[in-house]
Amino acid sequence: MNFIKSELFLVLCLFCLLNSCATKEEEHFNSIPKLSIQEIDFLRGNSVIKINTSGSWKNSLRIKEIELFNGTESLGKQSKNISGIYSIPFDSKILPEGINQLTAVAILEGVSSLKENSITIDFDVEVDNYIPNIFIENGYIESKNRSNKFSLGDKSSGNYVETFISNYTINFVLLNKYGDVISEVSPSKSFVGTPKGLLIPEKSTDRNFFLSTLTHYLIKTKRVFNGETITTSEVIENIDSKEIVSNAVVGFNYEIKKPKTDLNDLITVTVGYPLELDKEVENDFNSIGDFTKEEKYNHVYYTMKVKKRSAKDKWLNHFYSKREDGSYAFIVTSLINNQDTLVIKKSDYTMNTSSQIITFNNSSSLSEMYTYYGQISSELDTFNIGNIVSSINNKNMILSGLKVLNATYIKSIITKTCTSNNFISKVRYNGGKLPIDISKEPYLDNVNTIDYNSTKVSSKLNIDKKNLNSQITINFENKEEGNVVHKLSHKIEYHDNTLSDFNYRTALENTSLNKLYFDDLKSRQVTGITTVTEALASDPNYIYYDYYLKL
Repeated sequence: MNFIKSELFLVLCLFCLLNSCATKEEEHFNSIPKLSIQEIDFLRGNSVIKINTSGSWKNSLRIKEIELFNGTESLGKQSKNISGIYSIPFDSKILPEGINQLTAVAILEGVSSLKENSITIDFDVEVDNYIPNIFIENGYIESKNRSNKFSLGDKSSGNYVETFISNYTINFVLLNKYGDVISEVSPSKSFVGTPKGLLIPEKSTDRNFFLSTLTHYLIKTKRVFNGETITTSEVIENIDSKEIVSNAVVGFNYEIKKPKTDLNDLITVTVGYPLELDKEVENDFNSIGDFTKEEKYNHVYYTMKVKKRSAKDKWLNHFYSKREDGSYAFIVTSLINNQDTLVIKKSDYTMNTSSQIITFNNSSSLSEMYTYYGQISSELDTFNIGNIVSSINNKNMILSGLKVLNATYIKSIITKTCTSNNFISKVRYNGGKLPIDISKEPYLDNVNTIDYNSTKVSSKLNIDKKNLNSQITINFENKEEGNVVHKLSHKIEYHDNTLSDFNYRTALENTSLNKLYFDDLKSRQVTGITTVTEALASDPNYIYYDYYLKL
């Protein structure tokens, strides 16, 4: 009896042991690989997706291959691995820019009892092969070849300036953040009609670049004044390098601009004054297109089209009438209502002006130059007017602020430009009526260090201003055969407060750029470097807005 019990116990133990082993074998049997994707910042050019496998499974279970899909499109497959890592190379340019969802599918073999014979993992990757799209509207290049003619004063005088622009071209090239050219020059025809990005070289692993827009045109100017004709020709070449981030959303559009003064922006106004004054007055006025002059009711009337007050253009048109005795009348014609007439009475002519006497600096190492204009401010906007005139003698300049008949709250703006061998600095002074205090010294403290002997110039602005955009402008000028002046300007725009890494000479002297511009660009002397910072002073009457360096 005990023998039977022992035997039954032994059978029971063997059963449990076998059942336990079967369970463990089944658990091990059901263990399948786990897939994960090695992290990657973004894909550019020929890229590799690396897929990790992990876990433990029965020796008879194996991964036959892993295939990569974009939707239903196969991007490639791999059957071999190194230490459990499957690498699938493919050209990322076949994928659209931005975020893409891809799928990796591992095909399993060796165990027929599995419910599924594959493992799937979905994941997102960012594709970054092109800078934001460049779009050039059809006809844009052709619209740049144009002519303009402006009358100088009264049209009946026959005095005018006429300009002719021709041979306009535009090209694009990509620079890295140090100013090195890293792409081929792309002509404008590549981007006409259809938005298209500029391809980023595969070897470039950064996302910060400069897009250089290269423009070229010939401008001929004909100036006729008092019977004398002067004709000049200039070859203008500009390089505009803007700092960009490759995955930015906003691109670059080149569209045909409607004239600032199209029919919707023009008004027709009439200005009149007594006929008896016509032989002695000298009139200076702005007219868009032709104007008419007629005599009626013992008055002279000028009817003209002028710009209406608009946010599109900050400069307003005027009518300035001056008598032989120096009395004057000044009207802002853009402020007259459409189809209205404003008549200047004889009593409106005044000698009253606000004035400013400026004594020039006689220093041989420092020169000064002044620009000036008036401003009309309102709660909604600010507009500029040319109501400040000047007279100059050897030592002084006298600025005269003219009274405006049909406007009030006029502010005077004077800009002083100081130039020495090492710098040019501008200071803008805001004031009410002249005179205003222009004793403020040039603002020169916003540059920490300048290395004049290095090929790299570092300029750091001591300014803590959010979203500050600064720029450096380098200008070249050379007189060529036939009195043709060849001008090159390179403007570099950047968003940070420092540009210490940018090698501007490398950007200018690179062979790719030389092919389009001066053959001997390296021998040209840099005549100015500019950082521009608007409205940085806390005192609203003193706005330091330009800083240049001469090398």
